[in-house]
Amino acid sequence: MTTVRTVDVTPADTTGMKKLIYAVNLAKNPRGVNSTGIVVGFGTGGAGGVTYPTTGGPLTDAPTFVRNTLTTAPTSGSITIILGAVGTTDIDPADIGSQMRFAVYARASRAATGVSQSAGWYGASGFLSGAAGASDSLVANTWKALPAITATVPANTTRFQLQVTFPVASIPGLAAGDTLDATAFLIHKPVTGYDGSYFDGSSPIGSAWQGTAHASRSTKIVGIG
Repeated sequence: MTTVRTVDVTPADTTGMKKLIYAVNLAKNPRGVNSTGIVVGFGTGGAGGVTYPTTGGPLTDAPTFVRNTLTTAPTSGSITIILGAVGTTDIDPADIGSQMRFAVYARASRAATGVSQSAGWYGASGFLSGAAGASDSLVANTWKALPAITATVPANTTRFQLQVTFPVASIPGLAAGDTLDATAFLIHKPVTGYDGSYFDGSSPIGSAWQGTAHASRSTKIVGIG
């Protein structure tokens, strides 16, 4: 005799199940481990070179940084470090209209004032709009988190730039051999439960790269909801 067995195929009750909450860092080379996406400027009349030291950064999660070393001191303008070359700071269509927070650390070998970061939005036709952060002062050879920026992604944006600006006139005694550094580039949507501290895909516990390490967006688990 064949025994007929019945199987309960009622869908499981998922009511009340929790979901992981993620923060996303849009910067694809956030520690500045190499030249990918990095553009620098040395001011009017200035010249220099760019290196990517692997130790000495401001955070355990960001030991590597971008360094501008002057070979000729500029006479005016600004020295800049920019993350934002095409292909490294892309904006997804789903990001349009969202608020983004920009954060970065900077350091100079001399005391400096007026140092700031700025955000720029770009589309197929070029520059769309930008937002400037408050300026700050740096103690010589000391890392500092610059004042953050929060700005809304405008329509038609395809990529962004984050620029650190060191005004030449605000760095007395600037000379060949002086250095200007930046790292820990963080661009993210504000997320409940996330305090805005730096992370990337190599940060410990709950963090991951969405693609190739140091060449893709990063995610971090920041809560359950």
